[in-house]
Amino acid sequence: MIPVRAAGAAAQRAAGRVTSRLPPRPTLALVPPTPARAPRAPFVVLVVGLLASGLVVLLLLNTVLAQDAFVLDRLHRRVKLLGDREQALAEAVARAQAPDTLAARARALGLVPSDAPAFLDLPSGRVLGEPRPAPTPPPPPPPAAAPTRPHERPDPAQARAPARDATRATPPRGPAGATR
Repeated sequence: MIPVRAAGAAAQRAAGRVTSRLPPRPTLALVPPTPARAPRAPFVVLVVGLLASGLVVLLLLNTVLAQDAFVLDRLHRRVKLLGDREQALAEAVARAQAPDTLAARARALGLVPSDAPAFLDLPSGRVLGEPRPAPTPPPPPPPAAAPTRPHERPDPAQARAPARDATRATPPRGPAGATR
């Protein structure tokens, strides 16, 4: 056990030499306290301003989107109306191009059907078939006699009155000619 004490004494002497070589520690003194926080008022104003401006931007964006929705709805309705009109016009063209309609219009113009039609071949310039003249149509009926004196002319208001009553009796028609 003695060697341990000797080792302990040697350690104490070495420790004494090490402490003597270190500079002396400064003594601690109290320092007056400094404010550690920044002022809160500017931060609060900044946060409230950001929130208010964000709310205003969202309100304006919502208003613009609502206006665009109204415009979009109006445009959709117009597209539907134009589609209905296009369909009605296409049906009118199809009716006008029907063979029976074309034949009736040709008869009204004084044309008659030919028994032996002839065709022209445009690239070669040849006539295909043998053209023969169509039979002469019967003469049209004479026009209705018009009144000779101006004071005998019928009153236009009275002439239109029966037509108005007749149109009121018919059901109204939609854009495609269908009854409602």
